[in-house]
Amino acid sequence: MAVPTAAATLSGMHRLLIALPASLLLTAVSNAQRDAPVWESFLDRIAVFHLDRQSTNLEFVWQKGGGPQEHVSHQVHLLAYLEKNERAILDLMANPELMNKAANEGADQDDKPPQKILDVLLAKHLVTVLDTQVAHKIASEENAADPKTAQRANAYPFEFAFRNTDLFDRVAALPGFDAEPPLRNVGVSYTKEWFRADFKLMPFIPVNDCKYADRVRAEDMTDYDFTYAGPGKQNDGIAHYMRPLPYVFNLARISDGNVLVYVH
Repeated sequence: MAVPTAAATLSGMHRLLIALPASLLLTAVSNAQRDAPVWESFLDRIAVFHLDRQSTNLEFVWQKGGGPQEHVSHQVHLLAYLEKNERAILDLMANPELMNKAANEGADQDDKPPQKILDVLLAKHLVTVLDTQVAHKIASEENAADPKTAQRANAYPFEFAFRNTDLFDRVAALPGFDAEPPLRNVGVSYTKEWFRADFKLMPFIPVNDCKYADRVRAEDMTDYDFTYAGPGKQNDGIAHYMRPLPYVFNLARISDGNVLVYVH
């Protein structure tokens, strides 16, 4: 049997070293993702206003950069909760098991999908879902005339309108709401009762490939969806956006049965 010479051995190693980068390149290309992950996710042009004393309106535009190009619709669940429970809600949101969508594909011993953040918040009666809506992406040409939005091609507008009495009923149903007004103002024509249980709002925009995006287009639910996770982190979160709005809402009821909502 012939023994390979030193020159032959070096030649073989040389060919191996040349082949390795090519194979690594092919592997990298085969594993490359087609779409960039989301690199921006924020609320733009937030507005809260009253068209009259009996209603409250909320409008905002969710701005997304990146993600699958086919995704032209996204869903939001607008959550309301008592301000005093915000710490408990944020602590649950810090649990990666509740905020990680990857585990959502598995099942527990009862062959049911594992509980995720919205399931847990509702089960603990910490939040109520005031409304859920689907918004469709604004075409970039619609923003072309406005220099503030000309470069924004992934904008999703949401608009909500509530009767104040409905807001009161939903918030008052949350455990811990103090229904005993601490202050009564007696006016000339009516009495106003103030409530001490202030509330806040939080938009929850889930990724399109999780169970919470149940109203988006079927086409949008089939493609993998990314979240913004930050440099070096996994983009496997269940929420594109889930943060409290920077407002506190006070409730007052007047003797004619109407409810006033004050924004701070």
